[in-house]
Amino acid sequence: MKPTLFHPKAREVIKTFSKGVRKELGKAIFDLQKGHPLGMPLSRPMPSVAVGVEELRIRDRAGLYRTFYFTKSLRGILIFHAFVKRLGKHHFRKLNLEGSASRRCLMKKPKSLVAKNATELAHILGLSSADGAEIELRSALHLTMQ
Repeated sequence: MKPTLFHPKAREVIKTFSKGVRKELGKAIFDLQKGHPLGMPLSRPMPSVAVGVEELRIRDRAGLYRTFYFTKSLRGILIFHAFVKRLGKHHFRKLNLEGSASRRCLMKKPKSLVAKNATELAHILGLSSADGAEIELRSALHLTMQ
């Protein structure tokens, strides 16, 4: 199982997401850790940011939640950016991660938080150990149903 490294600023933003969104995000990240590919509509490639970067896309009544990740690192899965798009707004601030800014973000080695299992992942996402067990169980059930 691959470890997941969270950039501190991405983790700060993720912890502001609702508990339900953090659980969905946790399940998706746990599936990535186990080596299972994610596809649309949950995840999509973001080649405009950098080669190998993908975006997790979760939606609830309050907004659209986005988390950028990179799976091709030897260190593990890198979660390096997260944000919320609020529903009902006509103007969204454009995210500018192109060019050298995205490379700097991917190249920096900040003091990351590392999750090696579902319990550690839940803790980093601000969830309980029971939520971590639920993430692991939901992941296992989902994979057996495929």
